[in-house]
Amino acid sequence: MSISKNILIIVSQYAPLQTPNVYRWQAIAEYWNKNGHQVYVLTSLRKGSPISEKISGVQVYREGHNTLFDWFQNKVGFRSRRNEVVSSEEIRKPSVFRHVIERVLDLTYRKRYWPDGSFMWIKPAISRLEKEFQKSS
Repeated sequence: MSISKNILIIVSQYAPLQTPNVYRWQAIAEYWNKNGHQVYVLTSLRKGSPISEKISGVQVYREGHNTLFDWFQNKVGFRSRRNEVVSSEEIRKPSVFRHVIERVLDLTYRKRYWPDGSFMWIKPAISRLEKEFQKSS
């Protein structure tokens, strides 16, 4: 007999993004869910994704931006974004504007916050964690 557990996964990127890390965590979360556990994922915001949703039985909460570049992309509304699947009609060469932004980030922000560019996600994630999970204790 197996005992059902509540499991919280805290990861800066999750589905519908497509990276090796996302694939691994999504597979693990869905496996635990199929084996009777309540699985929750706390992850970063993505424009076009709801702040709370169930994906394959896993409850996903989104808060804060993964990186400064993700924040910028959400504010400006880039259509083509890192780690997102796009149709073949949408695939195009990155603009000069995007190259300039990437270069400025490389010369400034990324030098200071390497290796963890996701640092700006931590405080919003902790706030969301407290909001969602302290009310049940």
